[in-house]
Amino acid sequence: MKIELIITGEEVLDGRVVDTNSQIIIKALSENGFKVQAVNIVGDAREQLVQTIVDVAKRSDVAIMTGGLGPTDDDHTRYVLAKAKGVGLVRDNEVYKEIEGYFTKRDKPMNPASATQSDIPETAKLIVNRTGLAPGMQICIDGCEFFALSGIPREMKYMLEDGVIKVIKKERQGGKVVVNRIIKCFGVGESTLELSLKDLYGKGVYFGYQIKFPETHVLLRVEAELDEAKKRIGRIEKEIIKKISEYIIGFDSETFAETIVNKLKKLGKKLALAESCTGGLVAKMITDVSGSSAIFDMGIITYANSAKEIFLDVNSVAIEENGAVSEVVASQMAESVKRKAKADIGVGITGIAGPDGGSEEKAVGTVYIACASSYGVYCERFEFMGNREMVRLQAAYRALAILKKTLNTCS
Repeated sequence: MKIELIITGEEVLDGRVVDTNSQIIIKALSENGFKVQAVNIVGDAREQLVQTIVDVAKRSDVAIMTGGLGPTDDDHTRYVLAKAKGVGLVRDNEVYKEIEGYFTKRDKPMNPASATQSDIPETAKLIVNRTGLAPGMQICIDGCEFFALSGIPREMKYMLEDGVIKVIKKERQGGKVVVNRIIKCFGVGESTLELSLKDLYGKGVYFGYQIKFPETHVLLRVEAELDEAKKRIGRIEKEIIKKISEYIIGFDSETFAETIVNKLKKLGKKLALAESCTGGLVAKMITDVSGSSAIFDMGIITYANSAKEIFLDVNSVAIEENGAVSEVVASQMAESVKRKAKADIGVGITGIAGPDGGSEEKAVGTVYIACASSYGVYCERFEFMGNREMVRLQAAYRALAILKKTLNTCS
């Protein structure tokens, strides 16, 4: 099934609005086994829109359009679809009543232009807009099914799921599908991954690599009959895990923090965090995961030296002799937060995020991360590159990586 997207609007074409709709659509289609062949971005000129529709109809089976369904003069989608089909527009009385009711409930007069949102091309089917006024529409032009959706992402998502994906899945009825898998890694680059996995190439699976800082993703794609595609992905995934398990932090939409939370739950362990340079970033990542309260009771941000002494009982002499950014301080932070929270594992993070605060001995990017558990205290020094945000993010990920290693020891 050949699928193309048509994203409309001058605001997209001139850069005033970033096109997120195509990203959302492509991802949703991919998750359902469909592959997009091309994305067309077109302005608001009617002639150009009609020509694009005619051209796409000649080469594709399905076209998904976004934008241009509103009531203003630059909303042309209903008109250009009718023109390309060679039909007129008809008013849908049910939609008209819904729009009229919207204004009545708010005790406002209906602008005549708003009524145009109930006009659709003859032969078109309506696509319900659950969160907005303007409905979408489905119409066949020269054998290609066109689906016109709202340009507003929150409206478009529902229309895509209800009015497009469910429809084209019924139409597919067997045949080849596209199955994708993302294997998320941390602490390893694209070239190293490729070198490690190159001997797996040529088994009917496409390999790709992508940096999504600070993660590196291995992208797998198979185009085949559904059962065969799943088998190929499954086989190759097992082989990949054997080769690079130390770097894997999650799959598909799963976050690194989710894998940590799930592992802690499985082991029945509690976590506590003491953060300085990361400013609570690790705690945020953990608590972003639904159900994290089962494994996480306490997180403390001790930015100043005095806070480390008051709330974590860090020895002032240790700070004076070694500095706040040191192995001994990170270790005391980890041990203290573990003890105070009565947790199984405590993590302490202290460092220099920059851009100020560095020295010859401890440059910007120097971070100490300690992990206290029943196995004792483990601490590691890192020297991260990049700006303040990058240093903090790398430190947070490294803390999770150390947690992963500790939890693997426990299991």
